[in-house]
Amino acid sequence: MKRNAILRLLKNSQSNVIPRSPRRTRDLTLKFEQKNEIPRRFAPRNDIFILFYRSLIFLLVAFAVFGTSTLSANGSVYSRFGVGDRSLYGGSRLYAMANTGLSLHGDGFINLLNPAGLAGLTETRISAGFEYLNFSSEDNLGKGTYARGEFQGIAFAFPLSKDDGASLLFEFSPYSSVHYSTERVDTQVGATSNQKLYGSGGLTNYGVGGSYSPWQGMIFGFKFNYLFGGIHQLNNIDFTDPTFTDSELRRFSYHSGVNFTFGGIYHGFAELFDSPSLEHLSLGAVLTTATTMDVREESFHVVDQIEDTLRIGSGSFTLPLSFGVGVSYLFSERYTISGDVQVQDWKPENFSTQQSVNIRRSTRLGIGFEAQPARDANSFSSGIAYRAGIAYHASYIKIGNEPIDELLMSGGLGLPIGFGSRINLGLHVGFRGTTNNNLQKDTIVRLSVSLSAGDTWFLRYEEE
Repeated sequence: MKRNAILRLLKNSQSNVIPRSPRRTRDLTLKFEQKNEIPRRFAPRNDIFILFYRSLIFLLVAFAVFGTSTLSANGSVYSRFGVGDRSLYGGSRLYAMANTGLSLHGDGFINLLNPAGLAGLTETRISAGFEYLNFSSEDNLGKGTYARGEFQGIAFAFPLSKDDGASLLFEFSPYSSVHYSTERVDTQVGATSNQKLYGSGGLTNYGVGGSYSPWQGMIFGFKFNYLFGGIHQLNNIDFTDPTFTDSELRRFSYHSGVNFTFGGIYHGFAELFDSPSLEHLSLGAVLTTATTMDVREESFHVVDQIEDTLRIGSGSFTLPLSFGVGVSYLFSERYTISGDVQVQDWKPENFSTQQSVNIRRSTRLGIGFEAQPARDANSFSSGIAYRAGIAYHASYIKIGNEPIDELLMSGGLGLPIGFGSRINLGLHVGFRGTTNNNLQKDTIVRLSVSLSAGDTWFLRYEEE
C-alpha cells in the first residue's frame, strides 16, 4: 500500500493540471461565458504578465531609441500653433476603431475615452503602447518626409466591486505633441534673413479615475487630470547681408493645470422600452471641464555663443471645455459598431498671446467597427479580432480662409497571446491640410503596437 501511495504522489507531481476546488472551476467557467472570452490552452496567467512586462521593457527601449524628442524635422508645421497636435488615444482596442468608443463598456479592455466604460471590468488590466508616425508633407515649393516614434502611455485599472460596477483607473498618456521644422524668408528688420524654425515637446496627462453603477443599466465615471509639459521653440536667423550678425532665438514654456472628466453610459434600453432587441444598445456621454493653465516662460537671444536673457515670466491660457456623445450596438454577439461626436470650443481669447492663425471650435466625427472572435473559437487564427474605422477632424486652427482639417481611415487586429491578453495592432492613414494659398498638405501614417494583459488581482475565491 505504501508503494501505491508513492506512485500516486509521483503521478500527481508530473501532471500539468493544477487542482482546483469545484467552486473555483464553476466560477471560471461562468467567467468565460460572461466575458465572451475564448478558453484556450495558452501559458499560465503569471507567465502572461511576465511576457507583458518584457514586452513593455521592449517598448520603452524602442521609445528611447526612436522617440527621443529633439529639435529636428520630424512632424508637421501645424503642430506649431496653440498647444500642438491634440492626442486622442482611446486605448489599445479603440485605436484601430478610429478612436471611437464613448459608449463602449465591458471586460477585456480599458476605455480611456470615457471613465464610465471601466464598469465592466472583472479582472485587473494593464495596457501600454508605442506609436510610429510618418509624415509626408508637400507645399508649392517641394516635398519632405519625416518620421518619429512616441510612447502612447500606460494605463492600469482594476475592479473594486463587480456587482456595483466600481473600478479604479491610473493613466499616464500624452495630451498633445509639438514637432515641426519649417523655413521662411523675413525682411522685417531692414535686412533679408533666412529663418529656420524648430519646435518640440507637448503636454502630458496623469489621470486617476473610476466608475460606479448606482442602478441597473446606468454607469457613471469620473477622472482627475493633471496636465503638464514643456514646449521648446528655436529660431535660427541667417542674414544674407554679411554686415549683420547671425543669431538665434530660444523659447521654452512650461505648462501645468488641472481639470476633471465626467462620463456616463446608459445601456438599459431593453427594459426601458420593453424591447429585447435593444439589449445591446448603449449611449455614452463625456464632459471635460475647462481649466486655466499656468505658464512659465523663458526667452533667450544668442549671438556668437553669448546668451542674453530676453524674458523670464509667467502667464496663463485657457483650455476650453470639451464634450462628446457616442452610441454603439452589438450585433449577433460578435459585431460592434460605434459612432462618436466630440467638440471643444476653442476661441482666440483662450490664449494670452496673439496667435498667428485663426482659432475656431474643433469638431471630430468618427465611426468604428469590430468583429470579435466566435465563442467556440479554438485556434489562434479564429481568436483574432478585426477592427476598422473612419473619422473626420475639423481642427481648432484656420489659416486665412483655409480650415485645417483631417480625414483618416483606420484598421487593425487584436491578436490573442494568452488568457485574456492581446497584442493590438492599429494603423491610421490620414490626410490633413491643403496646398492652397501656399499652405502645407500632410499625408500621415500612424502605426500602433500595444499590449493589453489581465489577471485576477484583489479578488477573493472561496475554497471548498
